[in-house]
Amino acid sequence: MRKVLVVLLEVSRSSSSKCIVVFYSVPREASLSALFRSLELCGGGKAIIVSTARIGDEARSVVEKVRSTGLDVEAFPIFPDEDTSNPEDIARAVNVVKSVVGGCKEICVDVSSGSRLEVASATTALSKDMSIPVAVIYTSFGWGPWRGLFYPLTPKPLQKAYLLTHAKNLLNTSTNIFRAEARDYIDLAHIGSELRKGVAEAQYNINKQLDTPCYADSESIECSCRGLETSISIGSTPPIHAKVGDYCSWRDVVEAIAKIAEGFRSRRSKLQENVAKALELLLRVAGVYQLVVDECSDSGMCNGYRDAIFIDFVRALKERVVIDTNVVYGGLHSQLWEYPEHVHSIIMPYCLLLELYTHEAQARDAYEKLRSELADLLISEVRELRVPVDYRVSQRPCEVGMALESDPRAILVTADVRAYNKVFKDLGRRAVLLTPKPLNEVRFTQSENSRRASYVYYAIAQLKALSGHRSVAETLQQLGISISIRLI
Repeated sequence: MRKVLVVLLEVSRSSSSKCIVVFYSVPREASLSALFRSLELCGGGKAIIVSTARIGDEARSVVEKVRSTGLDVEAFPIFPDEDTSNPEDIARAVNVVKSVVGGCKEICVDVSSGSRLEVASATTALSKDMSIPVAVIYTSFGWGPWRGLFYPLTPKPLQKAYLLTHAKNLLNTSTNIFRAEARDYIDLAHIGSELRKGVAEAQYNINKQLDTPCYADSESIECSCRGLETSISIGSTPPIHAKVGDYCSWRDVVEAIAKIAEGFRSRRSKLQENVAKALELLLRVAGVYQLVVDECSDSGMCNGYRDAIFIDFVRALKERVVIDTNVVYGGLHSQLWEYPEHVHSIIMPYCLLLELYTHEAQARDAYEKLRSELADLLISEVRELRVPVDYRVSQRPCEVGMALESDPRAILVTADVRAYNKVFKDLGRRAVLLTPKPLNEVRFTQSENSRRASYVYYAIAQLKALSGHRSVAETLQQLGISISIRLI
């Protein structure tokens, strides 16, 4: 029997002077980013979330949570499902869209989420035979490690809005979305790990201070904003300064990361060993450095992936890899946030967890105390990501356990040159050596510019979150390290 679209008999007509129309679809973070960017850009009093009837319950549930931020949002699950629709159903849905926005005097519609059918038919409804002004917006998404989050928890420069119609006069930038607390959006995002929450909150606070609508139209790009300064003071050593002239410029933020990495490299030999080790560890966990493929025991395995970010190698390899503890300390979590669907290609041996817990329990000096605090945060990250654990591999040191007890078909991965050469290769195991590189030097096998920018923005927010974490900050103070990241 033909599925008939059931239209609500009573459709409340909006009385708002300006309405925002957004399509709800999967992934929901795309829909939410479109919603909040449109509300910020257009300054509308009412937002209308349009969805298919099939996902109507989910859309209503999300809308209820969005309302907790104090925004006026309403859900209308009025579209037929694409695989069962027919022209009569679509025409009926178009008419209902017209009815829903009938009381609006101006409309901003974001077409970046939703199915092609919804976007095409609703845009027709909102632009054809309507006498009111309509602005059509497309919100870009440069996810990278920000995948699963949404604006305003993601960097505005990665969520640039494109105005597709000549309706610039409808734009009226509003700060209403920042009236809510960061935690309200964090709750909506279902973030479980402490570090991930810290990153989201740090980015929210940066966005809150930006003074640009960050949009483009056929005439120009309005996306330049304040600068950002990172200062790392290390005892009596000259501080590391990295100033970003325009935080909204991808090129500027990449150059700033390069300055931080170069500043550390040039000072490392002048620092006390425990201070140098502590700062290097912090920069790796934050993502200023990322692990890349250096060498493979089977040379053919590395073809085309030398100096490439590790997650790209994992995606191409399509085999299971067993990782050493130093890979977790090397910032693996940031890469897995970009591609969580590949998390099951990564195996953590039980000995890795034992080493992390040991670092938590047996900290003797300030460096080990910092490592302990970071271990606690990283354990929460890998748990949130649901990285599989092989409990059969328990022998320590962990590289020995990996070599002797892990699945002989698995590939062993380490960032320790000695473990790679003296254990894995000597025992004839297939192995990969990773090395940390500054983000400006990392190779991405696809979408290089946007992904590098995404990782750089994540590293800045993550370094801000880590240096603002109470226990981490106290330990850094004991080491004579002070970090400031602020908009200027």
